[in-house]
Amino acid sequence: MKYVNIVLQGKGGAGKSFVSLCLSEFLRHKERKLIAIDTDPVNPTLHSYKALNCNLIRMMDNGEIDHRSFDQIIEGILEAEEDLHFVIDTGATTFLPMLKYLDENGVLDLLQDNECEVAIHTVVSGEGQLMLLFPVSIRSSKYSQSRKLSSGRMNTQDLLQRTTNLSKI
Repeated sequence: MKYVNIVLQGKGGAGKSFVSLCLSEFLRHKERKLIAIDTDPVNPTLHSYKALNCNLIRMMDNGEIDHRSFDQIIEGILEAEEDLHFVIDTGATTFLPMLKYLDENGVLDLLQDNECEVAIHTVVSGEGQLMLLFPVSIRSSKYSQSRKLSSGRMNTQDLLQRTTNLSKI
């Protein structure tokens, strides 16, 4: 089984790279085999974390999205060894083309047919989106920094410390 985590959001600066970094660092912490991929043509933040050995995929050619680069990513996943975890950080520029590519080419079905578990992560940004997702009582409460992530395996403070340490490498 291969595990594919795609982080998508159409808004720039929403925190996609931070979510990708957190996922990557969590997987490294759990000693999983990781392939991190940064596809952001404008601001390849994930690629800047050298300890992740992140692959930078050039998504633009002469100012246009190069759809062959999507093929390169999917082919790489399909040809990869088992028990690999992929974290794909996308940019706001590639949001709509990526969704269109996934849909028109049946990529999610293709990956699942080839024993890949796919998770699409998005960042909720802005109070309008938050109000749609959470009841008033949750929205108004303060989130504790010690809130547990992934069944309590690592708390937010630990994760922030690890990502801060990672950025210094």
